[in-house]
Amino acid sequence: MAALPMVAQPIAGANLRAWYEPLKEGNFKMHTVNQKDSVHVFYRYDTSLFEVRWEKRESYSERSGDPLKDAAMNPERQAITLPVPQKPWLLVALVRNKSDNETSMYFQLIESNYPVDCIISGKSGVILAPYAFVNTPYRITGTAPTLTVFHYASEFPAATAPFSETSPEVDPLLDPDSSFTISNNSTISFPHEGLFLIQSDPNAPRGTPLLVGGTSYPKLSRLEDLAAALVFISTREEYEKLVSAGKDKVKFDKVILDITRDKDRAKNVIRKYFRRVELANLYFSSFKEGWKTDRGMTYVIFGPPEDVARTGSTEIWTYKKIKARFVFNRSASIYDPDNFILQRDKRLMETWYHTIDMWRKNQVASAESN
Repeated sequence: MAALPMVAQPIAGANLRAWYEPLKEGNFKMHTVNQKDSVHVFYRYDTSLFEVRWEKRESYSERSGDPLKDAAMNPERQAITLPVPQKPWLLVALVRNKSDNETSMYFQLIESNYPVDCIISGKSGVILAPYAFVNTPYRITGTAPTLTVFHYASEFPAATAPFSETSPEVDPLLDPDSSFTISNNSTISFPHEGLFLIQSDPNAPRGTPLLVGGTSYPKLSRLEDLAAALVFISTREEYEKLVSAGKDKVKFDKVILDITRDKDRAKNVIRKYFRRVELANLYFSSFKEGWKTDRGMTYVIFGPPEDVARTGSTEIWTYKKIKARFVFNRSASIYDPDNFILQRDKRLMETWYHTIDMWRKNQVASAESN
């Protein structure tokens, strides 16, 4: 295990903005699976660029924790195996960049009722992202001889504006469009896009949700998908025209040109906007595309937050330049155990419309330069 210097800082006081910084998107990833008697934490990082120290902390306010026991570590597999805890605790990863000595903090709450219970593996090993690709083989490892796979083909709505009085909630029990069974440890290819839920026991509130997208995901490549994602910066009439354009690129381009009033401006807006959409999909994909979630919408419009704080079930984003603060509360379900819902506030209306106007005028910086 790497020997990092001690970092005496509570999670509650840390700025976690590195989680969502585009230039650091490949730095560190972590994924947790809870299987009967053991909790498995899979991770990825470039050992030539970073070193990591693992700690066990009892609370978000604890300034430092105990080093993780070597017996739990499997560096070759890039996995940590832990007993199912009697009470929750925090697994903390302190990730140091060897080039600039900057340390970032990542963590996972280790709890007995975390619902994800299947390991999904591809060619390069365990899949850490919450999404997979259509018609691509994956091996599924659960906790029963037979696993049940449910498919939900419905389109989930995009988030509403941060000042809206309503937001689209997800029913805690969705009706699947179809289902099938597979043998444990078997390899399958998902034949359709959409949400899949894999369960070892279909009668238990446990399972592994997986968003299956096209082969370009988290990028959007189909014209109809591009049109749908422009809902945040277009008027209702413009949005209807974009959707009705279907696969007709000439009609699509005309609407974009009408919005931006300039050909070069249109190109720049589309490039920057869909880079943000791609990043939102990378960071926030869940039961629906990342850009459709509350955090995804906020990220697309306002970019990477300057300050990210997490305390328990609350995540707070602060944008100092525009003097805006967004509060997200965890609202877990079997379809997304790490779902966060925005606390909508009418006071954000002016900030929202001002930023939308900046988008339409191509006066918004790229995600990488924010």
